[in-house]
Amino acid sequence: MGWFDILKLGGEDFGTPQMNQELYYGDEISEKKDFFHNLKDVATTRPHFEYSATKKYTDNIQGNLREIAQKLQGESMVGSADATPYMAFTAPDSKYLISFRRITPKENYTGSKEPSKFKRPTRPMDLGNTKSVIVFDSVYDGYDVGRLRQVFGSPLERLKSIWGDSDEDRLRGMMGEKEQANYQELIDKRKELTAKRREIVADQEKLQKKNRNRKMLPEQRKKNEARILEIDNEVDKIDAQVREIDNRTQRSKGRTRGPRRRRRR
Repeated sequence: MGWFDILKLGGEDFGTPQMNQELYYGDEISEKKDFFHNLKDVATTRPHFEYSATKKYTDNIQGNLREIAQKLQGESMVGSADATPYMAFTAPDSKYLISFRRITPKENYTGSKEPSKFKRPTRPMDLGNTKSVIVFDSVYDGYDVGRLRQVFGSPLERLKSIWGDSDEDRLRGMMGEKEQANYQELIDKRKELTAKRREIVADQEKLQKKNRNRKMLPEQRKKNEARILEIDNEVDKIDAQVREIDNRTQRSKGRTRGPRRRRRR
C-alpha cells in the first residue's frame, strides 16, 4: 500500500493514528489544531495544514497526494526549515494550493514550538523518521493574490508543476483575473445576479403552487413543468457566476459563500 493510501489531505487517514499536536508538535499558530499525521520516512502533515483543510476552507478539498508524491520523487527540496515552502495545486481542477517542503530528520518541523513531549521544536527523528520527509504545511486559495504574494513573494516561481504546464497557466490566470478585477463593477454585477435569482425563484415557486391544482389542464401543467426545469438551469448558471465573482473579489482568506436555496424536489 502506497503512502497516499494511508495519508490523505484533511486528515482522512487509512492506518496512521492521529497524533496529539500539543504533546508531539506544538504548532505556533494560535488557532486550535488537535492532531496531525506522520507516516514514517514518507510524510508528516503539520497541524496547521489539517486545520486549513478541515476548518478554514469548508469546501470539500480533494487532493491527490499520490500523484503529487510521484511528481516530487527526486526533487531536490532538502534545505532549511525556515526557507519559504514550495506549493502545488491539490487537484487538476482545484483552485486551492498546498505548500510543502522536504526536510532532513534533524531539522525542526515547520511552525513547531515546544510540545510537552520534547520541550523544544519537534524534528522528524523525534517521530521515528530516519530519512528526509515531505512536510505538508498549509492550504491556500489561488485567487487570494495578496496572501500568495505575502507568503511566497513570486508565487509563479514557487509553484511546482504537479499536473504539467497547465498549473502555471491556471495560477497566472487566477492571479491576473483578481488583479485586473474592477471590484465595484463586480459587486454591482453580483447584486444584479442575486436580484435576478430571487425573481426567477419566486416565479418557479408560483408555478409549483399552480401545478398542485388538480383541476389544471395537462397541457398547461406540462408547460409549467418545462419552465420550472428551465429556471433550475438558469439558477445553476447564476450560482456559477456568483461563485466566480466571489473568487475574484474576496478580500479575506477562506471561502466566500454564494447564495443557497433548497432544490426543487
